[in-house]
Amino acid sequence: MFIKELYNRFRMQVEYLGDKKPVNSMHPLVSVVVTTYQHKEFIRQCIDAILMQDVNFDYEIVIGDDGSTDGTAEICKEYAFAHQDKIRLYVRNRNVSHIIIDGKDTRYNGIWNRMSARGKYIALCEGDDYWTDPLKLQKQVDVLEGNPEIAMCVTNAYQLSENGLCDEQGRYSESGIASTEDVMRIGGGFARTATFMFRKSLIDNYPECCLTCHVGDFPLQTFALINGGIYYLIDRTAVYRYFTTGNSWTARVKRASVENLMKGWRSEFDMLSGLDEYSGGKYHELFAWRAARLLYENMSRHRNKRKMIIDNFEDVYACFDFKMKLKERYHYLLYRIRNVCHFGR
Repeated sequence: MFIKELYNRFRMQVEYLGDKKPVNSMHPLVSVVVTTYQHKEFIRQCIDAILMQDVNFDYEIVIGDDGSTDGTAEICKEYAFAHQDKIRLYVRNRNVSHIIIDGKDTRYNGIWNRMSARGKYIALCEGDDYWTDPLKLQKQVDVLEGNPEIAMCVTNAYQLSENGLCDEQGRYSESGIASTEDVMRIGGGFARTATFMFRKSLIDNYPECCLTCHVGDFPLQTFALINGGIYYLIDRTAVYRYFTTGNSWTARVKRASVENLMKGWRSEFDMLSGLDEYSGGKYHELFAWRAARLLYENMSRHRNKRKMIIDNFEDVYACFDFKMKLKERYHYLLYRIRNVCHFGR
């Protein structure tokens, strides 16, 4: 299996032990995986919220720091020593914590963390997010234990921007199995990564097309959909930080050039194509629509690069339905008219 080969390739990396070896010999039901980089301002809140969980089972916290230089690693070491019975910490060298998979440069901090998990279930919380419900893990374990066919459980969440806390738009009014159409229509934002809990067995055969995708939430949700489905809890259990400055995902995307962004878009299209093949074409029309929708949204944000984008993604542009093409051309025409009127050309 490719993912296990990848894990074995880097098994020589060891946990941060310091002067003494952690006791940590439990057999956890849940592994909480925390990936962090330059999160000095947020990592304490993240770890404290995980440690406050009120559960009737054992759980571990697997932290992977990807070479932070702002003091994040030192804070993680402090927690690892204080909670040796629960925390396993990996401090990595960012200069070497990436590999080439299928010709694509891929960071493996998150991948390796998940493969290092010992629990039956894996819960995710990135270092700049945090949980608000002390019963979060217990609620999700109860769902997955009671529904063995379900691959993943997610919840509603809050969103925190520079302007303050705001409620997320709840996907459903009642808890239940999520619609495949709803997840694909909304995309990676259907649920926040900090609310994910899934069976570790789900990623034992995780495809290369998911590993090389430039985002992690959308491939994981899509893979869960075609391997048992997703259960959605209406409870708000976590806070997702949506910042447009600093080192956040949103800020990095805003700073990136269109040329670099296109490499990421291609990885998403390749992921959908790969999972389409993996599922035997069961969701072909839905996957093709999702790819077209992604391109439409990106073209709308970068209208000044319209021709270059179409030239690079002719295969996906061909999947636009009539309404999508009409709207895209209409908005591009308005954009051109505004430019002529404003610049006189």
